[in-house]
Amino acid sequence: MYDRDEFERMAPPLRANNHNHNMLDVLQQAHVSIENVTGHADWDRYLSYLQAFIERTKVQREQFAAVLADPSITEHSDMMTAKIALLECDAQIKAWVAAITLPAQIKAGYEIEVEEWLKKSSPSEDKTKS
Repeated sequence: MYDRDEFERMAPPLRANNHNHNMLDVLQQAHVSIENVTGHADWDRYLSYLQAFIERTKVQREQFAAVLADPSITEHSDMMTAKIALLECDAQIKAWVAAITLPAQIKAGYEIEVEEWLKKSSPSEDKTKS
């Protein structure tokens, strides 16, 4: 059973939760999946920071979900705080996933554009035979 102090510890105010990152949290890195690696050290380091943010936010999300699943939490304001925090975690995770996949999508799109441009600009076989 949760008491008020324990709830406050598990579900800190949303604004404070988002902006209280100490330098170690910011510098934390995590493994980025191979399909999102750019091959450029700085970009890959940036992506690893985002992956660490995702992993930390998933842990926070689980804590908020536990508060929502606890039948002893009956105060509407406590449940709404946890629900809002959980939804905010979901939105943050989606945004960071989009940011992680963006460099690979840009690179893939660029490669497709280059291939299409090369096909259009190269002489066709019919033209070379004449």
